Amino acid sequence: AAFVVDWYYINLNLVYKPQLLNLKTAFPEEWLQSYLSPLEETCQTNQGELYYQKALYGLHQEQYEAALTHLEEALKIKPKNPKLGFLKGKILLNLKQWQEAIAAFDRVLQVYPQDFPTLKGKGIARFKLLASEEAIAIFEEALNLNPNDEELWTYKGHALYSLNQLQEAIAAYDRALTLNPSNTTARNYRQSALDNLGIVPQPE
Repeated sequence: AAFVVDWYYINLNLVYKPQLLNLKTAFPEEWLQSYLSPLEETCQTNQGELYYQKALYGLHQEQYEAALTHLEEALKIKPKNPKLGFLKGKILLNLKQWQEAIAAFDRVLQVYPQDFPTLKGKGIARFKLLASEEAIAIFEEALNLNPNDEELWTYKGHALYSLNQLQEAIAAYDRALTLNPSNTTARNYRQSALDNLGIVPQPE
């Protein structure tokens, strides 16, 4: 048929979408439906991916408000997409909107209850809200999935430190330092915990 649209241009340039939809004025709706439905879906998918990529770029550039704006547009197209939900939680973490970040992560966990990055993000948000006991429980669940995340061991140490569980905090910092001896945050907090316990480290 003469009106068949070049898929290459539809996939690469969204300005073709209005031209595609104008076909409806020239042909009967029922005749075009089998052709237009998949093409319109492709256009919408591409637009959602474009918003997602803009949100990723904004996150990497630390332009968090702009990133969130683009992501909200992507979520209008695919509101239940876990990949988008996780990215929203991550952006909200950077905006220090802890409760909203937890809500975003919870929506992802409803679909993927053992997703490590999502559990990690939720645990960090809980810790930032000073819910240290809840944060520790989430950290432990996440560490069961991936015990080699030095940042998460460091955060677990912080949560234990905030509860004055200093020996346990030192053990968590030790795990972080085993994974990365250059982790100065873990090293400094470990030393602070030792000082609070009155423990003088033995020379190596």
